[in-house]
Amino acid sequence: MTNYPFTIDQTVVVNEVLANSGADPDWIELHNRTSEPINIGGWFLSDSSTDLAKYRIPVGTIIPGNGYLIFYEDTNFGPGSADPNRVTSFGLSDDGETVYLTSAVDDQLTEYRFKEDFGASLEGQPFGYYRKPSTGGYNFITLSAPTQAAANAGPKVGPIVISEIMYNPAGAGAAEYFEILNISDSNVTLFDATQNKAWKFTGGIEYEFPALSPLTMTPGQRVVLTRSIPDFNASYTVPSGTLVIEWITGKLSNGGESLQLGQPGPVNALNETQFVRVDRVKYDNNSPWVSSPDGGGPSLSKIAEKEYGNDYINWTALAGIRATFLQEFLTMTGHLRIQSLILYWMMIRTALTTSPSMPWELTRDQRHLSRRMNPSFEVSLFFAGAFLVGASLRFFF
Repeated sequence: MTNYPFTIDQTVVVNEVLANSGADPDWIELHNRTSEPINIGGWFLSDSSTDLAKYRIPVGTIIPGNGYLIFYEDTNFGPGSADPNRVTSFGLSDDGETVYLTSAVDDQLTEYRFKEDFGASLEGQPFGYYRKPSTGGYNFITLSAPTQAAANAGPKVGPIVISEIMYNPAGAGAAEYFEILNISDSNVTLFDATQNKAWKFTGGIEYEFPALSPLTMTPGQRVVLTRSIPDFNASYTVPSGTLVIEWITGKLSNGGESLQLGQPGPVNALNETQFVRVDRVKYDNNSPWVSSPDGGGPSLSKIAEKEYGNDYINWTALAGIRATFLQEFLTMTGHLRIQSLILYWMMIRTALTTSPSMPWELTRDQRHLSRRMNPSFEVSLFFAGAFLVGASLRFFF
C-alpha cells in the first residue's frame, strides 16, 4: 500500500464532476491512475484556492489501484450534510469553477496538490477526463453521459461542430474562413428563447449569431463564416444556397489558437449569462498538426466529423473534390481499413498539391472550400488512387 510521502505525480486525480445537477446532488469523482492502492485518508477536497481544507476525506480511506471514489454534496461536502468531516460546506457552481484535492497528515497540508478547472454546463452534463488517442494526453471536457465509479464515457460531440478551417489562405488574408456543420438528425436553432440570447463564438473571433432572426441549421447543413465576404467571394465559389456570414471582430491566427463556439447557459452571481462550450478546436500551424494549410493552399479539414475534434489526429489538409467523395463513401460504408489506405493516398495527394510550382484552380464542392490542381494532373493522380482502391477492395472482399 502506498502512503505519504510518495512520488509527486498525477496519481490520484479529480476524474469527473457533475456541477449542474438539477434536483440531484452535485458530486466529485476521484480516480487512482496507478495500479497500486493509495491511502488518501485525511486529504482534503475544496472549491477554493484560499481554503483548501473544506472537506476532509475520512481517515483510513483507501482508493484501490485503478479505482474510483465518489463524494456527494448531500451526504459529504454540502451544507445539508451530516458528515463530521465537513469543515466548511460547499457546492459546485453551474457556471464553472475549480475543484482542489490536497494531501494532508494530521490536518497539515502536504506536497500533493491537484486541481481541475471546468466551465459552465447545462443541467445533467458531466465534465471528465478524455484520453486523446493521438498523444495519450487528457482533456477535461463535457462527456456524453455520467459514469459514476467507472471509466468515463466518450466526449459529447455536437450538435454543431467546426468542420473546416482556412486560417491562412494562399491569396487574400481576409478571405480566411471556417465552416460549421450540424451533425445531428434534428434542426438546431442557434438561439436560446428562454434567455433571449443567441449562440456566439467565445474564442478565436468575435461573432454572435442573429437574435432577431435566429439561424436554424437543418441536419447536415454547413454554414461558412469569413472575415470578408468580398475577399471570400473573389477567392472561392460556393454552391447555390450556401449561407456565408461575415464576422465582425478579430481574425484567425496564422500561428494557431483556440476557435470555440458557445451556447447560452446558466447565469452567474451577477446575473450574467455564461456560455457553455459546444465545440472547440485548438489548431496549430506546427507539427504534429499538418502545416500545409499555413498559406500553402489547402484548408484544415476534419476527418471524422462526428468524432472529437480537439485533436490533431482528426484533422488533415484536403484540397480536392475526389478525395472528399472517397472519404465520405468509405465513412458511410464503415470500411475503416480501406479508409486508412485512402487517407494515406490523400496525404500523398495533399503533399503534391501544396507544391509551390503546382498550377492552382479555385473550386468549392458541397463539403470543402479549397483550391485544386490542374485537371490533367488531377486525372492521373485520381486513376492512381482508383487503382489503390480497387486493389484494397479485392483484398478485403
